[in-house]
Amino acid sequence: MQAEQTTGKDFSALAASPLGRIRLGSRSGRLTALDFVDEAESPAAQTAAGKSPHAAPSVSCPPEEGAFCPGSGPSAKKPSEGLLDGRRICTFRLAGEGELAFPMWDEEADTDAAEGCRLIDDSLQPDTPQADIALMHKAVDELDRYFRGALKVFSVPLQLDGSEFQRRIWQALLEIPLGSSLSYGELAEKAGYAPSSYGRAAGTAVGSNPVSIIVPCHRIVGKDGKMTGYSGGLWRKLRLLSLEGFRIAA
Repeated sequence: MQAEQTTGKDFSALAASPLGRIRLGSRSGRLTALDFVDEAESPAAQTAAGKSPHAAPSVSCPPEEGAFCPGSGPSAKKPSEGLLDGRRICTFRLAGEGELAFPMWDEEADTDAAEGCRLIDDSLQPDTPQADIALMHKAVDELDRYFRGALKVFSVPLQLDGSEFQRRIWQALLEIPLGSSLSYGELAEKAGYAPSSYGRAAGTAVGSNPVSIIVPCHRIVGKDGKMTGYSGGLWRKLRLLSLEGFRIAA
């Protein structure tokens, strides 16, 4: 998938998803934004911690030495925060072969996942062109099939607005196949930059990714496999990685 540059008016709409409400942005029939509009910490985690479902998370995790916890994404608050069963999610990591994985959730009892994705029609702006409406329906349809395990590669057309460096990093993200992951340094190298010099800058670009899930910044982990951060909330990163077949060690 190759992102292009276009000009024109921006439009937006909301969609329901298994991971909460999503904001979609479009311009001239291309997707410009996809981010989460609700709290970055899961409602279950907030309830278990005795907090209001709308309260901001309060447990932080500093980045590992030499790594960067992205924090400038469109829905970012404190992207390295979050708890699962009382443990800091940022310390979780991808499980090695033969290693005991942390039980994430009961998929059969997960009613949210069973609901799939749908566009919230009354969130569309009245003057939204048909091309942009069709694009948003296509994006939501592809997301729905992705969450149901029926789609591995997205085809919705993208426009990613950013600097040349950011666009090269985002293009490198698009080239990470489902079931694979990279560290920040490896991502910088994939984009054509020296990992020792540009790993942190790549992390900043990852944190500024305007189109979550489709541009798969959730597939970027620390050099030791740790979760580090995610602008949509680390609980969502765990869900996405688990959906894609990764096993997580606590």
